[in-house]
Amino acid sequence: MRVAIVRLRKKRDNQPPREPALRKSKSSHRNPPAVLDPLQAFIDVARQGTFSAVAKSRNVAVSSVARQVDALEASLGIRLFHRSSRRLLLTDAGEQFLPRAEGLVEDLDDAKAALLDAQAEPSACCPSPRQQRLAGGTWPRPRPRSCSSTP
Repeated sequence: MRVAIVRLRKKRDNQPPREPALRKSKSSHRNPPAVLDPLQAFIDVARQGTFSAVAKSRNVAVSSVARQVDALEASLGIRLFHRSSRRLLLTDAGEQFLPRAEGLVEDLDDAKAALLDAQAEPSACCPSPRQQRLAGGTWPRPRPRSCSSTP
């Protein structure tokens, strides 16, 4: 018996170590920044009325959505939902916070879209820092009359 155990140990010790498998995200929704996940989860749960509906739409576990809302409540220090086995209702604080949370998410989406638009359009009158370095000491050049921004 002892010989068999020693042989098994030798075989196991000679094998290369297994690397842990990387987990792939099951989420099919857009990947917002981590700061927005709890806010978006709160908004979605408030609109749809259940954690399970939100989890199904995001293709994640119900506990994942519940943890995001719990984390938001913990960071705010206040309950946003009245939870029972049969119902999920917004508290007064949750009703007050919902429009502000929606506004924050919309503002951030607008800011992101504006930033992406600004990066997509090269500006002739406002050179990038890279363009300034490549041009050497010739900047600042006189601004064209069509450029309305001021330094």
